[in-house]
Amino acid sequence: MGLPVFMVRRYQSRYGLLATMAEELAEVLERAGCEINPSEAFGQRPGVMVYLNHLTDPQWIEAACAGGGAIAVVQLFVDHPLALSEDLTDRLAEQPHFRLALSTLDGLSLAAARWPSLQIGVVHHGVSEQAVCEENSVSANRAKDVVASGWIHTEEELDALTDVLDLEERRLVRDVAASMIEQGELDFEQALQRCSGGAFCTPDRWRSIAGVWRAVIARVNRTRRVAAVQAMQGLRLEVFGPEAWERYCTGTIRYGGEARYEQMPAIYRSAKTAIAWGPTQFARGYSERQLLAMAGGCASVSDDRELLRRHFVCDGEKKGSQEIAVYPAGSPEHGAEQIAAWLRDRDKAIAVGHAGREAVMNGHLWSHRAKAVLELGADGIHSAIRAAELSQEGMMSRNRV
Repeated sequence: MGLPVFMVRRYQSRYGLLATMAEELAEVLERAGCEINPSEAFGQRPGVMVYLNHLTDPQWIEAACAGGGAIAVVQLFVDHPLALSEDLTDRLAEQPHFRLALSTLDGLSLAAARWPSLQIGVVHHGVSEQAVCEENSVSANRAKDVVASGWIHTEEELDALTDVLDLEERRLVRDVAASMIEQGELDFEQALQRCSGGAFCTPDRWRSIAGVWRAVIARVNRTRRVAAVQAMQGLRLEVFGPEAWERYCTGTIRYGGEARYEQMPAIYRSAKTAIAWGPTQFARGYSERQLLAMAGGCASVSDDRELLRRHFVCDGEKKGSQEIAVYPAGSPEHGAEQIAAWLRDRDKAIAVGHAGREAVMNGHLWSHRAKAVLELGADGIHSAIRAAELSQEGMMSRNRV
């Protein structure tokens, strides 16, 4: 019998990202010999509960907090730690069986300061094997020249995020957002420290910091992505995302409508090149978007990320073929220039598309992440068993007294 893995599969996610990721990871773990959601009672034997981002079902919440026997709980969090549920994390952080797995190191110091006993690991983003295009499909004959996808807020939504804040928090939103827009290399924590003099950055102000973070990131995200799209004017770009994009899709830029997560591989497989920007809440890490674009055989550009440079060949000057290009977050015109150059030099674009596809296929699928998930689970199981043994020893000692 394989290791029982209780995988939470139902999520509230507008484009189905979390549910699709959960299914993809469950499939990989099942192929690795795990039993996914066995019919036996939770905690009947050692196992692992895995969920992405947030729990909303009260039964799952109670199961996660209780653990039950030698059950480890692994939370795969693909957002910034400031998006964590403070109340639930307060409960889970003290549990020996709980492990938080971040997709990047962004915000790690904040989470560690807020929850000193929280045991944190890193499991980078992955994608499904089905996202990888056929090798012979990487060609200059694809229908779309350039594609981009991603969320931006409307002006009304931005106002709503600020309206709930007090005067000090609103001032910080204005100043921190301006700093991040002006200096693209700054992350939120650095900009907040600079604008508040450090006085605001204390663990006891977590909810206030999180409120400021939500409003700041929404503003910076909209500014950067709109600028990146507008820099593409003159190129045949198709943008996928919420209706807030429509007003910016003029001239050679076309609005492609909303697309669910499971539709994105087909969209990338239809394009020669892609703007595959990273999540604005991360300054260092990348996400599934860059992986999907490369897996689809697109010659892709992204705003510059430390982990992109660490995990991929970004400039073509290192040993090996260029796998993705990067541009400074505050200079999207450089990304547009790279896309235009690839559309002129189709052979180079095809070479980058092939190299990016190979890089994802050989190192960034969910099958490459399964080991890290199971290692965190095994560590949690060990801690749960040890905690139970110590509890039993304590009871026996008290009984002897």
